Amino acid sequence: MQTKASDYGINTITIDGTAAGAALDAYNSPAVVITPPMDYGQRTLTAGQHTLTLTVTGKNASSVGYFAGLDYVDLALVG
Repeated sequence: MQTKASDYGINTITIDGTAAGAALDAYNSPAVVITPPMDYGQRTLTAGQHTLTLTVTGKNASSVGYFAGLDYVDLALVG
């Protein structure tokens, strides 16, 4: 889940450098809201360390900032 607000930008998420899901325009006005759960697809991960990166790539013309908020990541074992 991510946060949306009037001062939030457009962001992308990658896992180990590979895009996960589509870009999110996190602008919302006037209230701060939390997105519903978002599906970033499935990945096969090997044992060991992995990197999740959230990058702000721009902003909605109505946004007054470039903030981003990642509230939590829920991982599930599939199969």
